[in-house]
Amino acid sequence: MRRGLLVLVLFTLAGFAFGVADVHIPAPDRPLVFWVGNISSLWVILPFLAGWAERTPAWAAAAGGTTCLAAILGFYRPITLFTAPGFLFPWLVIATVVGPAYGMVGSWWRRARSLVAGAAVGVPFIAEPWLWALRMGHVPRPYPI
Repeated sequence: MRRGLLVLVLFTLAGFAFGVADVHIPAPDRPLVFWVGNISSLWVILPFLAGWAERTPAWAAAAGGTTCLAAILGFYRPITLFTAPGFLFPWLVIATVVGPAYGMVGSWWRRARSLVAGAAVGVPFIAEPWLWALRMGHVPRPYPI
């Protein structure tokens, strides 16, 4: 239990630091330009790794969840639950679903090296820029790598 708690705390701190760092990636001047700070796929990596680092699925889900929630709080730290709860609330709800899910995927990867678990992390990086283009009605510039 002590190891599980330590991993959970370390990844939660890493998630918060990631959120703080990600918010500082400069956005382009034009709102229709795709940039790395706008890629939501990045947000599944730490919960996945937190789940991979844990020994049991329950700890994996918990670590993934707290990591993702901490990343959201780090990203939106100037916005608190008291100043803009309506804006922050949907992101916290998403984090409570995505974080534990990717923690479990990380645990699954650790146990089985499943191709599906690996694809669950890799495919969003490939698909997201193109899905963004479909939503916006044009291919983003600069073109996604």
